[in-house]
Amino acid sequence: MKVEVEVPVDRPVPYPVEKIVDRPYPVEVERIVEVDRMVPEPYPVEIEKPVYVDRHIPEPYPVEVEKPIYVDVPYPEPYPVEVEIDRPVYVDRYVPEPYPVNVEIDRPYPVKVPEPYPVEVEVEKPYPVQVDRPYPVQVDRPYPVEVEKYVPVEVEKPYPVQVQVPQPYPVI
Repeated sequence: MKVEVEVPVDRPVPYPVEKIVDRPYPVEVERIVEVDRMVPEPYPVEIEKPVYVDRHIPEPYPVEVEKPIYVDVPYPEPYPVEVEIDRPVYVDRYVPEPYPVNVEIDRPYPVKVPEPYPVEVEVEKPYPVQVDRPYPVQVDRPYPVEVEKYVPVEVEKPYPVQVQVPQPYPVI
């Protein structure tokens, strides 16, 4: 910041000076001037710097246990809440009742048996069964089937053959 200050300068007392040159000569005037100015005083500055602290944190690791440990975890049990309703509430309930069915069953109906149950059927005597011979059989191919057999045949070894190769042109 610049401040303009007027400084009184005393003129020098005239005294005879030999004139060497017809020009004025320079005169230096020095004077100490005191100026009251506000000088800033130092003030504290707070700066936050992170401080790192080394802490040992134990890591979990598996441990063998002889027997399992059972822990009872309490669960919240539901409790009844009474709320008043301004109209009647009807709950339909199905109650099965046996109804009479007027249907005659000619044969017994199937019943699930829990275990294999031996059943014995009474037969008066064995009766003959007529069987046609020979039995008719469905076959994909007619029999007898012809079998194709590959017989190895000996072939003579190849003999050498002479081939004429054209000669390249002579270089001039």
